[in-house]
Amino acid sequence: MSIIKKPGGSGQSELERMRDDIVVARRQLELALDVAGAPCAWEWDIRRDRLVADARFAAITRQDAVALTDGTSTNCFFNSIHPDDLKRVKLAVAGIMAGSEIFSKDYRLLKDDGGYRWVHANGRAIFDEDGNPTMFVGNLVDVTEQKRITEELRVAQTAGGIGTFEHRVGWATITVSEQFCRLFGLHPARVIPVATLNELIHPDDRRIIDLSFPDDHQDVSSREFRIRRADNNQERWLTRRGEYVDDVDSAGQRYVGVVYDVTDARQVRDKLQQANDELAGIAHEREQFIAVLGHDLRNPLASMSAGLRVISKDATDQRTTRVLRLMGGSVQRMSSLIDDLLDLARGRLGDGISLNITKGGRVEPLLARIVNEILVAHPERLIATDFDVHRPVNVDHARLEQMVSNLLGNAITHGASDKPITLSAKTEGDLFELEIRNGGTRIPEAIMKRLFQPFSRGEENSRKQGLGLGLYIASEIAKAHGGTLNATSDDASTSFIFRMPLDCQ
Repeated sequence: MSIIKKPGGSGQSELERMRDDIVVARRQLELALDVAGAPCAWEWDIRRDRLVADARFAAITRQDAVALTDGTSTNCFFNSIHPDDLKRVKLAVAGIMAGSEIFSKDYRLLKDDGGYRWVHANGRAIFDEDGNPTMFVGNLVDVTEQKRITEELRVAQTAGGIGTFEHRVGWATITVSEQFCRLFGLHPARVIPVATLNELIHPDDRRIIDLSFPDDHQDVSSREFRIRRADNNQERWLTRRGEYVDDVDSAGQRYVGVVYDVTDARQVRDKLQQANDELAGIAHEREQFIAVLGHDLRNPLASMSAGLRVISKDATDQRTTRVLRLMGGSVQRMSSLIDDLLDLARGRLGDGISLNITKGGRVEPLLARIVNEILVAHPERLIATDFDVHRPVNVDHARLEQMVSNLLGNAITHGASDKPITLSAKTEGDLFELEIRNGGTRIPEAIMKRLFQPFSRGEENSRKQGLGLGLYIASEIAKAHGGTLNATSDDASTSFIFRMPLDCQ
């Protein structure tokens, strides 16, 4: 015996539950489509005006899967299409009905949550023996993620001013991005003849793609070239970079690269180069002036020195003798300054400081004499020496004396007055090494970086006498001997170390 259930009873509840399950299943399918981008098929019977589609098509277009499977009105094809895309999709379908063979469109479908997805529709018409379309078949595939990536790439290219291109070996066309066209002043296009681009490049510059030997690979090195923009005839500088990759669509290769505008960068670079050239010219003229000035000052200074010696012979009273001695000291200091200026000019304008090498001589007596002369001028200071020189040192004695005097004078001026100064010299292997160390605080890093530059002095010593050439000249003397002069400084002491090969010529 069968039991007839009343409407509204448990059968009604079961039906509602099944409907809910269908909604859930449909949502799950829609989510799966979002992730997988599965294709959806349709068949449009033009003669019967009926549309048949699979469940995936129904889910992605928010329609009844059963109705679409059984066949429904062809108007259902346009369900869920974004209003802004509907007109062009209908025009494309109308083209199929009028005899077009291929249908290929990207458009948007509305979603239940108010958003939309991008789909790509591929379709074709099937014709009877009279050439009339009878069927319109095709498939949809979700391309939302590809669209998102493409849009992000387009925005990045536009913001960065970077255009992309692809060229297949042997082809006379090049596939380009919208930003690429913008850089050349061309209307946006996906494919452009290579000859069109090469015509815009300056005749003295290399082509972006050289078709002289179309089957050969392009030079993949970075290349700068000038173009004359197609839209406004403006000249711009572009750079091309790229590399070859395997072409998945054929057995050949593709040259994939980027192009970007470097006009502004080149203008800045050219201005900097011009400024550097102007500064170099000014510096050269300044150093020439210094050289001429130093040379021309020597003659009157020599006359003053000779005159002082003559007058000193006839001086009888103590006051005159003291004044003449002071004048002689001033002349000597001026002579030293002029010598420094001439050494600077030789180092900058000529072949460096010239040497007169004494071969086979001993340097210990020379170093001892320099120390004694310094102590006579500064009896309050203590200078300790340590010599361990077992081989002859081929050196210019006058220049070595000048360097050591400068370094000891620097130690006297800048070192701690209550700490001793040490001068050590030794031969070790094929090297001669001389070190001068003084106590005191650490030299700031900013000063260390320019310590051996001409006219360089610390701010705290800016009012002291001298031109700030002593350490520069000392380093030039070291270079002239084929050696080096380096400085180290910590919280307790500062050292200057001169090293040179013993076989200096």
